This record gives sequence, structure tokens and C-alpha cells, in this order.
Amino acid sequence: MINLDNIIAIAEQNIDLGVFLLSFTDAFISPIVPDIVIIPASIANPQNALWLATLATIASVLGAFIGYFIGHKFSNFAQQKIIPKKHMEHIRSLVERYGGWAVFWAAMAPIPYKFVAISAGVLKINLKLFTLATVLGRGKRFLIIGIAVHYLGPQVIPIIHKYSQQSAIALALVILILVGYAYFRYRKKKIS
Repeated sequence: MINLDNIIAIAEQNIDLGVFLLSFTDAFISPIVPDIVIIPASIANPQNALWLATLATIASVLGAFIGYFIGHKFSNFAQQKIIPKKHMEHIRSLVERYGGWAVFWAAMAPIPYKFVAISAGVLKINLKLFTLATVLGRGKRFLIIGIAVHYLGPQVIPIIHKYSQQSAIALALVILILVGYAYFRYRKKKIS
């Protein structure tokens, strides 16, 4: 059983190791989202914020491969014992609407990433697309915090409270629409 107090104690003793472990395990086993360590550690040391955000992104992507493997190889077990039914249904509906890019959307959701990574394996989402969507989604989640804290320092606290996860998702949606538009426009020119 994972003990929250032990994980927090490790994180406090060595913040880099703590951020890495929380971000890595969040993607396949831990119910603890790494933001609870990344945000306060970044605010306490703003010049380290970009490093912590990058470290969290790398660790989360590496851990996501383990989550994907668990879902892919142990699909029935994962659906019955690991992924709450409400999360599986939500992710499945996103996959039906957006295909593998649902991973990108879910990577920004305020749920432990293990549900997303394992579900992607269960649903057999293309591994290359899963990897790209994970890098972009987790990178967005952590790097926005890192960049904001790096440049604004402790002044970012009211901003974090003011702008909810929904606002971040809306911003990501606008960016995705623009990228999608550019992609289809490029593809159309390429076909012509």
C-alpha cells in the first residue's frame, strides 16, 4: 500500500527525486497527482520551476509507458480492478469522439494519469499517437505552471486559484483547433 506521508517525506528531502517519483508513479499506480509537490516547490524556488516542470513531464511520459503496457497486456484485469468505471466510460467516449487525441485531453484532466495511460492500453490506442499526445498533454499541464511560476514567482498563486482547469482546457482546445486547422490546410495543399 502506498503511504502518502512517506511519499511526501521523500519529496521534501529531495525535491527532484520527489517530483520524479510522483510524476512517474502517477502514470501507472499512484493516486497522488504530482501537482501537490510541483506547485509549492516551484513557488518556493521560482528559478527551479522550469526544471521541475520538465522533470515532471519526462517522468510522467516514462511512467505512462508502464501504464499503457498494463492496460494493453492485462485489459480485463485493468477494467475490473484498476480503472474506475466512470473514468473508463469517460475516456472511451472521448476516444470515440477524438480518436487517440483523447489522450491529449485526458492528460490535462484533474484525475490521476494512471487512468488515462492504462485506459489507452486497454483501448489499444496507437502507441506513437499515445506517446505524442502524452508528451503534449503532460507537457502542457506541467510547463504552464513552470513557466508562470518562473516568470511571476509567488505572485502566481492568485492566478492559479483564479483560473480553473476548465480555463486551461479551453485554452488547449483553441490551440488544438488552430493546430488542426493548420494540419488539414497543409494536408489539403499536399494532396492538390
